Amino acid sequence: MEHHDLCCIKENMDFPNDFNSVYFFKIIKRVIALEGDIIKTIGYKKKYVKVPHGHIWVEGDHHGHSFDSNAFGPVSLGLLHARATHILWPPQRWQKLQPMLPPERKPLQREQE
Repeated sequence: MEHHDLCCIKENMDFPNDFNSVYFFKIIKRVIALEGDIIKTIGYKKKYVKVPHGHIWVEGDHHGHSFDSNAFGPVSLGLLHARATHILWPPQRWQKLQPMLPPERKPLQREQE
C-alpha cells in the first residue's frame, strides 16, 4: 500500500443478539498515512496521531461525512482485503480510480526508512 491508494477493508461487526455470529462488511477508503506517519485528524479523539507499526490511516473522500479512521482509528494491515482500481458497478459509472491525495490531508511527518 502507498499513500493515496484506495483499499478495501474488512470490517467485522458483532451483533450481541445474534449468538456466535460475526458479520464482515467491506468498505473502500483512501490511504492517507502509513505506519510511522504523523497525521492531523479530523474529529478523532486525539488531534494528532502517529500511525502504529502494522497499521494505516484511511479516510473517505467526503471529509466529515465518512465512517473512517477519524471515527475508529488506525486500521490493522491484517484487515486489508484488496486494492481498488476501478468502479465497475453501476455500468454508467465505469471508470479507473485516480490515485490522489488532497494536499491538506498529507501526513505532517513521515518516519525515515
